[in-house]
Amino acid sequence: MLDELLSGFARAYDDVGYFLIAVFVGPPVVILAITVHYEASMRRLVTRLEEMFPGAPVIAGEAAEVTDDDRVGKVVKLRSGWLQTTAVAVLPDRLELWGKGVEAADIVLDRRRLQVRREGIWLRQLGGDDVCAGLWLTDGDRSVIVVPYARFGRRTRRALVRALSDLGENPKDHLDAV
Repeated sequence: MLDELLSGFARAYDDVGYFLIAVFVGPPVVILAITVHYEASMRRLVTRLEEMFPGAPVIAGEAAEVTDDDRVGKVVKLRSGWLQTTAVAVLPDRLELWGKGVEAADIVLDRRRLQVRREGIWLRQLGGDDVCAGLWLTDGDRSVIVVPYARFGRRTRRALVRALSDLGENPKDHLDAV
């Protein structure tokens, strides 16, 4: 009788142990797998552009085409709620925004008419709302928001500084408020 009771307790303990492993180990493993896949995809895209445009700066990050209607107060509110993985080739006469798996640039901006502003970007994500720092780029015909890739939050400023420098802008003109 005691053997049966202990055996039942051991089976129940195993079930709880498996549950705890699934709860505490499963989500970090899934997040790690998604992060590794995202970073590998981003590296492939950047490498592809570096091969196509040797010596040209490439800004890795996420982007979305926007209009002035997307501005709400001091932030840009993306109506779609999603940014797309993008790399921006900074060429002498133009900026080319390339998404994953495309054969040609998704968006081309004329660099001679380029205007750059740092913006707060409001995003609705699975875990709620978030505001991140990005760049509003426009040539007067089309406008895009670009959020330079930073692996960790504390590297966001460094990613913005590098992107602004690559665009030929003085980071101090844009980042005093960050």
